[in-house]
Amino acid sequence: MRTLYFRRLITTVLVGVAPRRPHSELASMISHSVVEPTISDFYSSYLSWNWPGWKLARQDGRTYFFPDGGAVQRPEQGALIAVQDASGKLIAFAARLHGKSAACYSSGFRWIQFKYDSHYRMTGAQENNGREFVYRYNTDGCLEEVEDADHHIAKYGHEGARCPTSMAIDGRPVWSAQFDESDRWRTQEASDSHTL
Repeated sequence: MRTLYFRRLITTVLVGVAPRRPHSELASMISHSVVEPTISDFYSSYLSWNWPGWKLARQDGRTYFFPDGGAVQRPEQGALIAVQDASGKLIAFAARLHGKSAACYSSGFRWIQFKYDSHYRMTGAQENNGREFVYRYNTDGCLEEVEDADHHIAKYGHEGARCPTSMAIDGRPVWSAQFDESDRWRTQEASDSHTL
């Protein structure tokens, strides 16, 4: 019975993600997924309908809440809306604008408000204590800089349309990545072992 439940769940997920795959290929993927379980923090978690959305409960008591997602037009509109730990502390993402969260609230009366540009990219974040963070993008739409409240700048390097290929904080290199001829990530080198 449990295997049948997981096969239906995995079939639903795979069909939703890759509807053009032949049924025999899906069946092969499903049988391998059920036979070879992956042990992670989400092992033995329960997914249930919790009107008006979904609830994913982990064995350690942490619970994730998601919206219904049936009428979404972009993937981020079905994104996480709240997380609750085992002791009941809650972080909620509220007032969704175009699928993006306009603010994040915690049960400790702390909050962060987010700002977005016309391309739905985050351009700013302000904490309840007044600290602000600014996000800047290049003409290709890749994140180029993040400036924190203390005016430290994390700058991201780009090689063509690859986002990102390197990172420096206040001009000091942190890491760089190399890609192969098919634009697949090959290696990442840390500039300072204490940074990563």
